[in-house]
Amino acid sequence: MTEKSERPKGTFQVGDKVWVRTAESDEQYFASARLREIAADGSCNVFDEVTYKQWKVPASDVWPVNPPSMDGVEDNTSMMFLYDPNLLHNLRFRYEKDLIYTYTAYILIAINPYKRLPLYGDEIIKNYSGKSIGMLPPHVYAIGDRAYRNMKGFRRNQSIVVSGESGAGKTETCKIVMRFFAVIAATNQGEQSQDAEKDLGRLESKILEANPVLESFGNAKTLRNNNSSRFGKFTKLHFDPHAKLSGASIVTYLLEKSRVVQQAKGERNFHIFYQILSGSSSDEKKRWRLADGSASQFEYLKKSGCTSVDGVDDAHEFHQIRKFMKALGITEEEQEELFAALSGLLHLGNISFTPIPLKDGHKRSEDASTVDDKVHVSDVTMSNVESASQLLGVEVELLKNMLVTRTITVGTPGNAKMAKENTYTIQFTETEAVHARDALSKHIYSVFFDWIVSRINLNIDLNNLTQFIGILDISGFEIFEVNSFEQMCINFANEKIQQYFNVQILQQEQEIYLLEGLKWRKVEYQDNQEVINLVEGKRTGIFALLDEECIMPKGTDKSFTSKVHTNHTSNNNLAVPVAKGKMRLTKDEGFVIKHFAGEVTYTSKNFLDKNNDTLHNDLQTLLMSTKKIMLRSIFKPTADEDERADDRSSNKRFRSVSGRFQGQLTLLINELNSTTSHFIRCIKPNEVQKPQIFNNHSVMTQLRYNGMCTALELMQVGFPTRIAFDELYVRYSPFLPLAFANLKPIIFCEALLVALDLHGGKDFQMGLTKVFFKAGKLKFLDELTSTSKDDIDKVVGKVRKWLAAKRWRGAIFAVKSLNRLQKQVEGIRRVKKWRRLGRFMLRIVRIWKPLLQKCRKKLLTSEAYQKKVQEEAQRREELKHLFAVFQRATLFLLFYSVSMERRPAWLDSDGPQGYVAGMGRGATGFTTRSDIGPARSMMEAPPPMPRDDDDDRGDYSESNYDTFEGYGGSLVDPTAAYEQDDKEADDVWAAIDAKMDSKRKARREKKQKEEMEKYRASRPKIQDQFADAKKDLASVSDTEWYNIPEIGDQTKRFRKKVKTNLGFLPVPDSVLEKSKSEGEYLSSLDAKQAELGIATPMSDGLKTPYGGTATPDQKSLGEARTRMLDVMMKRMSDSVTGQTVVDPKGYLTGLSSVKVSTDAEIGDLKKAEKLLESVRKTNPKHGPAWIASARLAEVAGKIANARKLITQGCQTCPDSEDVWIEAARLHNPEDAKGILAKAVKQLSTSVKIWLQAAKLETDPKNQKKVLRKALETVPTSVMLWKAAIELENPDDAKLMLARAVECVPHSVEMWLALAHLETYENARKVLNKARTTIPTDPTIWITAAQLEESHGNLKVVGTIIKRAVASLAAHVALSRDQWLAEAEKSEQVGSVATCQALIQETIGIGIEDEDKKRVWMSDAESALAKGMVNTARAIYAVALKTFPAKKSLWLAVVDLEKSHGTPEKVAENLKLACESCPKAEILWLRAAKEKWNQGDVAGAREILSAAFAENGNSEEIWLAAVKLEQQNSEPQRARALLAKAREKTGSEKVWMKSALLERECGFPDQEKSLLDTALGMFPQFPKFWMMRGQLEERQLQVESAKNVYERGLKNCPHSIPLWICAARLEEMASPARARSLLEKARQKNPKNAELWFFNIQVEIRANNLKVAQAQMAKALQECPMAGNLWALAIEMETAPAGKKTRSVEALKRCDNDPHVIVSVARIFWGDRKSDKAKSWFERSIDQNPDLGDSWANYWKFCVEQNMSEEMQRIQRKVTENPPHHGYLWTQVSKVPANSKLTSFDVLKLVADQIPLPSQIA
Repeated sequence: MTEKSERPKGTFQVGDKVWVRTAESDEQYFASARLREIAADGSCNVFDEVTYKQWKVPASDVWPVNPPSMDGVEDNTSMMFLYDPNLLHNLRFRYEKDLIYTYTAYILIAINPYKRLPLYGDEIIKNYSGKSIGMLPPHVYAIGDRAYRNMKGFRRNQSIVVSGESGAGKTETCKIVMRFFAVIAATNQGEQSQDAEKDLGRLESKILEANPVLESFGNAKTLRNNNSSRFGKFTKLHFDPHAKLSGASIVTYLLEKSRVVQQAKGERNFHIFYQILSGSSSDEKKRWRLADGSASQFEYLKKSGCTSVDGVDDAHEFHQIRKFMKALGITEEEQEELFAALSGLLHLGNISFTPIPLKDGHKRSEDASTVDDKVHVSDVTMSNVESASQLLGVEVELLKNMLVTRTITVGTPGNAKMAKENTYTIQFTETEAVHARDALSKHIYSVFFDWIVSRINLNIDLNNLTQFIGILDISGFEIFEVNSFEQMCINFANEKIQQYFNVQILQQEQEIYLLEGLKWRKVEYQDNQEVINLVEGKRTGIFALLDEECIMPKGTDKSFTSKVHTNHTSNNNLAVPVAKGKMRLTKDEGFVIKHFAGEVTYTSKNFLDKNNDTLHNDLQTLLMSTKKIMLRSIFKPTADEDERADDRSSNKRFRSVSGRFQGQLTLLINELNSTTSHFIRCIKPNEVQKPQIFNNHSVMTQLRYNGMCTALELMQVGFPTRIAFDELYVRYSPFLPLAFANLKPIIFCEALLVALDLHGGKDFQMGLTKVFFKAGKLKFLDELTSTSKDDIDKVVGKVRKWLAAKRWRGAIFAVKSLNRLQKQVEGIRRVKKWRRLGRFMLRIVRIWKPLLQKCRKKLLTSEAYQKKVQEEAQRREELKHLFAVFQRATLFLLFYSVSMERRPAWLDSDGPQGYVAGMGRGATGFTTRSDIGPARSMMEAPPPMPRDDDDDRGDYSESNYDTFEGYGGSLVDPTAAYEQDDKEADDVWAAIDAKMDSKRKARREKKQKEEMEKYRASRPKIQDQFADAKKDLASVSDTEWYNIPEIGDQTKRFRKKVKTNLGFLPVPDSVLEKSKSEGEYLSSLDAKQAELGIATPMSDGLKTPYGGTATPDQKSLGEARTRMLDVMMKRMSDSVTGQTVVDPKGYLTGLSSVKVSTDAEIGDLKKAEKLLESVRKTNPKHGPAWIASARLAEVAGKIANARKLITQGCQTCPDSEDVWIEAARLHNPEDAKGILAKAVKQLSTSVKIWLQAAKLETDPKNQKKVLRKALETVPTSVMLWKAAIELENPDDAKLMLARAVECVPHSVEMWLALAHLETYENARKVLNKARTTIPTDPTIWITAAQLEESHGNLKVVGTIIKRAVASLAAHVALSRDQWLAEAEKSEQVGSVATCQALIQETIGIGIEDEDKKRVWMSDAESALAKGMVNTARAIYAVALKTFPAKKSLWLAVVDLEKSHGTPEKVAENLKLACESCPKAEILWLRAAKEKWNQGDVAGAREILSAAFAENGNSEEIWLAAVKLEQQNSEPQRARALLAKAREKTGSEKVWMKSALLERECGFPDQEKSLLDTALGMFPQFPKFWMMRGQLEERQLQVESAKNVYERGLKNCPHSIPLWICAARLEEMASPARARSLLEKARQKNPKNAELWFFNIQVEIRANNLKVAQAQMAKALQECPMAGNLWALAIEMETAPAGKKTRSVEALKRCDNDPHVIVSVARIFWGDRKSDKAKSWFERSIDQNPDLGDSWANYWKFCVEQNMSEEMQRIQRKVTENPPHHGYLWTQVSKVPANSKLTSFDVLKLVADQIPLPSQIA
């Protein structure tokens, strides 16, 4: 959908309301008007309904308006007219009603409201959970839920791509989505172990807490956004196989580290710097040398003139960040070092440099330039050097030297002597020193940021990852007035993201439609691959040219720009800058890239510096010399950096920002390609960041930038939702009866959709493998899962009706086909007959005519001939009659099969006396004997048809349906003989097929030819385009031909040749100057000009020679160089005078820093003084102006002037307490006291002044005097009371507090402090008085309860809390969460009884009865996650009183006590649980197991006996009792129990356990008897046959075993283990017999990997390696996803290269299969890559811990590598959770002799059978 979209004919009529384009500069962009007239040329005359203004517009600028009923639709695709104006109008209409979310199919458009809306919260999250898009209003929660359900249902990774401009709300949207997943994960936890729940709750909070930490270090205030992310991030939320949150990881991209040293006017540095200054305590400021914490004292913070953000409390944010960092595993010690180092960065920015004095006392002339002077650190800033060195932990002298010098080593690496002789120290100029200082600052901050991200990932990444949902938040496409290197990287990232969007939404979507055979209108879109190639091309891309120029010794920004233009002269996506606005760039200063969203002009200045991310060795050595251990570990270079540092070559030491960014971007796109993506497009409604302002032009531009216009058109004409037939069948077949579930998936899908009233072709289309839906239509299927039985019955009825109609149409088609076939057969026979007759007549004419004439009479009189003619005629009549009967029978049987369900009951009853079937019809529907006379004995009524009364629906499966017969049989007997008629019919069918194929081929070729002609017409070939020219050239004469001018060979090959022949020869400046001064006109001719004798004047410096290549003139070059130097000098002078210049390190403009070291800078201060003087004169009562003036004078070093100014300020603004405090600060302490004395006289009620006066006193007594005097004046100040009380001893403090509560009666702190200092009795009185004074605060009540608890009055505690709840309810409504928080605080201080009383009284507030259990369990889990065990106990206690029969509650309590309590408490709770829930088997079993683990076997028996009494027929309890006796060496008791169990329950499991026990006890006869009895009862249970056959094998009765297996396979033909047992027995006799049996098994069970695996093993054991390889190839074709087959294929490879190739192929097929992973680990093991092998072994165990072979391989590896710790861990894990599966594991564990071995013993036996990798090789 674009402006150029073709409009349907007849769209417009006179009088219609239309949209009309307005001027581009107009914010309205589209105006509403009425169509007055349509001119003949297609233009339209329209008029404004308000102003009645008329004007004429072309038809291309007019669009139809949607009906008013479509205003504010939730999905843009549901609009009638999909054009840009209607899209914009719909978004504006919804935005004005605070509906900020709108769908475009499944793409969400989110418009930033710039205000808080009630759209979020846990309840709203729960409402959207499990709901399809379209069921509720558009919301970001719906997108999150769709991603979550797709991941959970389809087992595929998901991603949510959030994009938009800065300020569009991307960061907030990401946080909302992450909050949604955290709540959903907490809601869907289910019943699991307490440890897991505790870890999960902590994990959710950590993931949410990571966001503010990253924002603090990576966000900043910009002109467009107060909290703009200056980096991109991709957050992965990992989920386990049960879709529960199990971890997270964060990847960051392109941090704007240049912001550390430079910001634009009105912007700020990263938040963390201001938070440190505002939120650090006085002690911390002292330790970190931050003085008073003012941002104006640091150059890195004050340059932009903005140090605060409205509505943001940096101090509060700092305290929150520190708390979150601690929760994320960053200790307080680490935080201390980190914040100290960041403070050191601020001091580093204050360091300035001055020129080194000349030797011998010479002075530098005033006119001399200082640009190239060598510098050293200024003495004025030595204090900053000392502060920075102390905070960074480095030596002062080392830091001082490294900032102004650099050592260069030239020589042979490794030769110390040579290195020493060739080491030089270079002194920096001021520009180089500033560059080194800023590079060091940027590097340190970048390393800190990466360290923060790595620590967060370390704390939230739990390494049990299976699938994830990724959330991408990256800076959007933007165009600024000045666009530098960083902005090009950001725009290029958006270019790649847009291409991914195009491929996912536009290209792949339409390719899928084409492959699946759907009908839709193709949508064209713009492909931006050429722009991507322009930027990231391998050799000539902009990034590649930039890296190349950075490596060059004398590369410059101009030479780089020149290369860009030279290599892309013919590229339409690159252009030369054009003067626009303030931009006046030449061709060598920038370039223009035509992005998908618009043209952007990039300034190439400082591109090379910004792309070079290498820190020189001296500064790296400086950082590594730090004495702080944590900083040293952070600054430690990576292995790649060490390798580059060791390599002297510049190309390897060079570190490219663009190269690293490209690599990150490629990984990101690959990651996104492996997921199912969901898109959220954030829109910024206006530039002023205010609510209810909708700028049409800005919004429309953003919609076009992010491709929403084109996507809307595709979503409207296409089918954006698709589900495979099998997936739809698996998901919804359980909700329908079994008869319909047996349908084929494709038939099932179509029938179900039609039954749900969905229109085929309009609402959905059936593809070849999937069903495709229109947007929002999937919600009808989701509603099916929650419909009632009556609705299901209606759906079933509709399905039946549709099936009957479909099959009736099939029957009609079959009959029509038969009729047509009959005609075609007759026609073919006639044709063949006439052809034979023609050939025969030809023979007669040529050869046989004379003979036939002689024999004619004799032949006609022959009897045999007459007989043959009669038989042929009779046969034709019989065939016609048979065909007619066949047609009637077919129609009757089809009608009968369809209508059997409605068959009347009387049709199945016996007929009346005398009834003769088929002989006529009487009045009642029968023919009686009276109608036809006496009955004939040979005609009897047929018996009634049998009918199954139980099956009232019938079998509607496809396997029971025949096209001609219907359900239940076939018309043709498949066992009939194949006769000559059948052969003729087959030949006829073959001829028909061939004829139809030829017709189809002709039509297909004709269609292809038409399409090709159409394509050639739209895109003609070059030779076709010039066909007319060729015709005209035929008449051109030779003279005219030779007069055509030559244009040169411009082929690509020739251009390359010309380029390679050209070279660049640098010319020294001296030569250029000499050429300029002497007036030499040195020019040159190219070869062609010299040959033709063409002399080209070179007065203009550069002329175009014959071949088109510019030839330089040295004089002009010299003049150009001089002019360029003049321009550079002027620019530098501009930067000195403080004018706005291009930021050399950032990508925005900024002001140069103010320094007091040059005359120009002093001039800046004077300008500032004049400005502030003007402010003071304009408003002399404005205190901040006086303060600013004084501080400016202080910065300039004029302290006396500063004091004078502030004194005048005190006189002029005597009511400004800040002025008085500033005056005290500027004076010495003694004078400051006098000043503050005057201040308190003037402002006696100023608390700040009194506190400042007290701080000036060094003697505590004097401080007390001042504060007491202050309290006399301001007795109601809590701050003054606190300060005064802190100076007193306890007794005096008590007296002071008594006075304080009288003066400040509503201060809870004062009352509580007084109570803590009083005795028990007095404290009670104080608290009672406080409660009366402040009746609305719960803290006083709770403190009273804690007081009673501390003195042992536990009964009183509950009474106090009960009264508190009742009393507070009358004054203030406290929520349940607030009470829970108070209970947790009580537990933290050790008041357990108070905590329990609070829970008991308040836990049920505001909860419905049906929600109590769920909410209380959630509260307890949350408390445990915080470590509040007693709170959780109290909650469970209340819950158990309310729901004593809930086993989940009892299990939670038992888990709690098991983790945090004692064994006695566990046993006590289990006893109570069994008494409360006697029918809960799991509780009885848990109680018995606890007794057993404690060694109390008798107690376990008692518990199981009681369990028998309550659950007599419980199989689990019986088997638990048997296991108890068996493990305690009581086989007789176990046998007796099993005998009773067989009588009571008699299940297969009990019988199998009985036989196994007899086997272990060594009683084969009893085992055989039990198995024979069990087989008689359960012949379909394959394990009985396996055990019976194995018994015969152990007794060496091979033939008997074969017979047992044969009988078992007849009863259980689909049991794979049974087939393998039988094949293993046959293999002992002959591999060929085993091979034959396995072939039969595969026929019965096709595509079974286990059968193939064993078959290949048989061939390997028989040494038939070639056969095994052939079998493996077939197996992998049938079972391409079978991991065990791939693992075996890897082992079969003999060469290491072959193994690796196989492993790569296997990982592509099934990368998560543990068998394949173990094989890969064994390859690494064989290559002696122990670390990689270990990680792969651990990955295999994580994938499937129940696979014993993985554990055995890992154990053998650890034994060989002598990993004792890992061996102990494996032993513990295997003992706690024994594995049960695996090829070798089952072979060893099923041996009867190993039945009593522990799982660890079995592990070692299995490991002994596993060969080492070297043995296999």
